[in-house]
Amino acid sequence: IIFLKWYRHPRQYALRELKKTYTESPNIVLLARQISILLKRIALMQYPRTKVATLSDEKWVHFLMQKTGKTFTEAQLNLLAEATYMPEKDLSFDDPENLYKAARAAILKLFGDKQNGHKSTKSA
Repeated sequence: IIFLKWYRHPRQYALRELKKTYTESPNIVLLARQISILLKRIALMQYPRTKVATLSDEKWVHFLMQKTGKTFTEAQLNLLAEATYMPEKDLSFDDPENLYKAARAAILKLFGDKQNGHKSTKSA
């Protein structure tokens, strides 16, 4: 059933998933981890798997910057890249609401301007 939701209405499902993640995450590190995973799933739907699947750390940040413009601040991008490896207590970033808003804007950009939720035109 989850697959069908993603297939039929990917943008709407991704936005709901983001909101759920935002409201249920107990701290900013877990929120950043989940947002990064969600953005990666969307990127895998929208762009060639061979170009997205192996992206991590700085390459993932570069990809997000390239595809979403200035949606994220530098601190937010670093948090998304490092959250996977970051202990929950070692954190100086404390702005979950703005991270949520930036992630929402990034999701909309990754899906492009199409209202129907189908794949946007792929570019190399």
